[in-house]
Amino acid sequence: MKEIEKELALLLIENVENKQMNLTYKETAEQLGARLGVKINPHYGLRKPLEAVARICAELDLPIITVRVVHGSGTTSQMAGAGFYKIACELKPQYGSMTEIEIWELEKKLVRECKEWQKLRDFVMCNV
Repeated sequence: MKEIEKELALLLIENVENKQMNLTYKETAEQLGARLGVKINPHYGLRKPLEAVARICAELDLPIITVRVVHGSGTTSQMAGAGFYKIACELKPQYGSMTEIEIWELEKKLVRECKEWQKLRDFVMCNV
């Protein structure tokens, strides 16, 4: 597991457990950059780490925590990016007949209700 993927997973776990608001791509890149001591481009530097964390969540039978990363307030909607829906439908074929809004709302609910984030934290800490 790459360091950026580890830090992204830990950042998102903290975000959920502390009942914070969703993070924009820009906020995510800034916070990850501060943790790692590097500059991360929010437009191009998050796609692969977000996908990797989503896949790990699926392997651990957890909700897709990356649903917490959304477009910024400058857009018409603070929803997840197109990459989230593509990977969500790949990981959960039942989403194929649902709209992006339905998928987003359901995953947000599942993430909020999940009490098993220690499984992801343990996985991250064992795969550094």
